[in-house]
Amino acid sequence: MTDSTKIRTERKGLFRGHKPFDVSALLPGLILQAKGKGDSQGRLVAQDITFSEADLKAAITAYAQTAPVSKQLSETDKKLSETSKEVVETNKRISSLDQYDVIKTVTVLFPVNSAKLEAEQKAQLDELASKAPGAKNYKVEVKGFADPTGNFEKNLELSQRRADAVVQYLTVKHNIPLRRFEIPMGYGETKPVGEGKTEEAHKQSRRVEVSVLVNKGLNQ
Repeated sequence: MTDSTKIRTERKGLFRGHKPFDVSALLPGLILQAKGKGDSQGRLVAQDITFSEADLKAAITAYAQTAPVSKQLSETDKKLSETSKEVVETNKRISSLDQYDVIKTVTVLFPVNSAKLEAEQKAQLDELASKAPGAKNYKVEVKGFADPTGNFEKNLELSQRRADAVVQYLTVKHNIPLRRFEIPMGYGETKPVGEGKTEEAHKQSRRVEVSVLVNKGLNQ
């Protein structure tokens, strides 16, 4: 087709002439006749396209009946696609419910046979507490330890008291709800941090590890 192609109905009778149309009349399913000539590439260049009024009405009726169905199917496909994406995202969140990102971790050291927090240790916990309120769906993990010297049972009890002291300070001083804490756990004695059994290595073993964690699944 070209800009000069004529689109019209067939002539009926001596006194009924052609009725002209634009290209929008060429609906799917319309029976038509095209007259023209071939070009250098073997294609037909239409000069005149004609169709009957009866065929045009039939094509319009058929199109009116099928067009809404096609649109409805398109909308349905779109909704199915959106639902599939939501299902995939939901499954990703569910699979990540037991996975956490570490926002902040501090290691609080204690003197021999002590579970008392001094100014230096409190300052460490103050800094950690400042990170917690800004994180969504966070929890606080507290692990207490003791050095391997002394009685095993006493070391287990001492490590628990150290963990409890940290939880109490963060709860009372910084109003972190108890529901945010994993059950504070005392793990008893642990091997000296680093090599050898020096006093410095034992000092590093008398500690509480405190971490602010964010749930990957709930934070998506």
